[in-house]
Amino acid sequence: MEVPPTDQQVWLEAFQFLTRLVDSHGEVLPLDAMRQDFDFRGRRVPLLGPQGIFKPAVLDWPLSITTVPVVHGRARPYDDGLGGSGFLQYRYRGGAAGYRDNRGLCGRSCAAAFR
Repeated sequence: MEVPPTDQQVWLEAFQFLTRLVDSHGEVLPLDAMRQDFDFRGRRVPLLGPQGIFKPAVLDWPLSITTVPVVHGRARPYDDGLGGSGFLQYRYRGGAAGYRDNRGLCGRSCAAAFR
């Protein structure tokens, strides 16, 4: 019996694929490049879904690699940004982990809050 791939392995492949895209396109990836799927053990894995937060069929948890850009005069649904450490700080949409788009991102540790 084949053991199903873990989310961590798929995420690692996704970011290796993104690294190859950055190597060929530069740091700001065109949307068409990000719409490409990658192959994980014979399964197609999309990087983008209809919304920023989505869960490809191969995963148990979502894959979220995009954010909403800052547009002067327009409110953003969430305020992601770089923290002092240089890492992206994700802000929950709607201000709370329980908002429908955030449920998968908060992980199993808060799953009981949604029952």
